[in-house]
Amino acid sequence: MKHRALWIVGLVVGALTVVPVSSVHAGYDQNLYGIPTHVISYASGLVLIKLQNQPTSHPSCNNAFFAMGPSDLGNDIIDRMYARALTAHQSQQSVNIGFDGQGDCAYGYIRIHRVG
Repeated sequence: MKHRALWIVGLVVGALTVVPVSSVHAGYDQNLYGIPTHVISYASGLVLIKLQNQPTSHPSCNNAFFAMGPSDLGNDIIDRMYARALTAHQSQQSVNIGFDGQGDCAYGYIRIHRVG
């Protein structure tokens, strides 16, 4: 009986640790420092940012811009990151973009997770 109980516990623990690969997204996994050449905002709250050294490729997103929007992060967070990017653009200072380098796109472009 004791062995059966241990076997059941092992089975339950094993079942709980299985993660389907199709539902895993990279999230925030890369940083890139660069001077913003374009900071574009839309009435919808969408913000697109392009760096001097913009990535030349991405596994699944359009690499022309980094993108963030209120449906992803909320208006307060977007406002702060937009202000930081716009300040860097106007002063020609480098900014650190934290982004998803694997594939979870935002509005078809590379998803931004932080601007610092």
